[in-house]
Amino acid sequence: MTSFRLVLRTQKRRADGTCPILLRITEQRKPRFVSTGIAVADADWNDKKQEVRRSHNLASAYNHRLQTFVNDAQAVALDAQNAKRGGSPALAAIAQLKGGPTTDAYAFALDVAERLRVQGRFSGWKRTKVVVQKLKEFRRGQPLNLEDIDGAFLSRFEQHLRTAHGNGSSTISKDFQIFHRIIKEAILAKLVEARNDPFLGYRIPGGKRSEKTRLRWEQIQTLEALSLPPGSPLALARDAFLFSFYCAGIRFGDLCQLRRKNIEGGRLRYQMAKTGKSRSIKMRPQAEAILARYHSANAGRDDLLFPILDAGRDYADPIYVRRCIGSKNVVVNKNLKRLAERAGIEEHVSFHVSRHSFADFARRQGVSLYNIRDMLGHHSLKVTERYLEDFDQGSMDTAYERMFGVEGETTTLPADL
Repeated sequence: MTSFRLVLRTQKRRADGTCPILLRITEQRKPRFVSTGIAVADADWNDKKQEVRRSHNLASAYNHRLQTFVNDAQAVALDAQNAKRGGSPALAAIAQLKGGPTTDAYAFALDVAERLRVQGRFSGWKRTKVVVQKLKEFRRGQPLNLEDIDGAFLSRFEQHLRTAHGNGSSTISKDFQIFHRIIKEAILAKLVEARNDPFLGYRIPGGKRSEKTRLRWEQIQTLEALSLPPGSPLALARDAFLFSFYCAGIRFGDLCQLRRKNIEGGRLRYQMAKTGKSRSIKMRPQAEAILARYHSANAGRDDLLFPILDAGRDYADPIYVRRCIGSKNVVVNKNLKRLAERAGIEEHVSFHVSRHSFADFARRQGVSLYNIRDMLGHHSLKVTERYLEDFDQGSMDTAYERMFGVEGETTTLPADL
């Protein structure tokens, strides 16, 4: 009789402290071992249940792979035994497994999505789940293993998105960026070899870049000078927009959840929901003046900075919070459109324009690319460079005018900014 058991081989501990998980196949009291390709720390292994503990960030994907590994071994051994050819079922199973186990791409991708949710990165969580759903539809319910994904698969999936979903290059590019991130995670988890990355040499579709709308300093001043009823929806939308501008382009979702306790020692401190990166911004007089319109001296530490979300409502569920923020964003953007009309601003103004406006303003003031990166909270200079690409045309126009003696646009920075 042939028996199968997963074991953690602590005698083969690696430099990073993890130990390989092996499948022990015992036949006629003689054990044989074959590597599953997975290694975890001692604390992450449940020997009784023969599985990776759920606290491990890749537990779902690893356990699925391990179960598939054992099932494949048992199936091959059973076939060899039923064939009655005199061979060893254990050796037959090992020979089959040496060809390499398979990993469920759906399970792994959903595991990546779950980690994004736990980190509070709900936009990435939602987009990853959408991509998984599109992959399942493309495969028509058929299983998909990570090793089945190659350049040809990517080409077919891209064509499916164009024909079945009617997606343009921009949407496909965003989906493929998510898809590539899943593959990169699989490489880090040693489920895919780096040399087998299907995106190597594959050109991700790129759509037309939409021009980033931004306001000039004069337009920011015009918005600020509008006479609006204190506490009105229009005043709230304008003040939130300006606060974002003066605080390095804070995103709407982050601003909605800011509380008085986020301001300490004259600095605004918060964690960006999109990236999880911590921010610390020196409060400017303009930003402090805006907040003074919404808070008295005895305001509580847990009071929201802006009354955008409904006071007293339970926002413990992060998914529910994101839905509420989305609906509030629609309302604020409608009010910003009305404000733009009052101020004689022709550009289409949404809340995110405050972030674009800050980035462009900093660039025009000669702030270095490194500082702009830090101000915006980007992870790399490349991201900042792409972010500012759309603003370069204005700089070229100004330089061109100055070359021929035409006075270019100048901006006067307020003394207290």
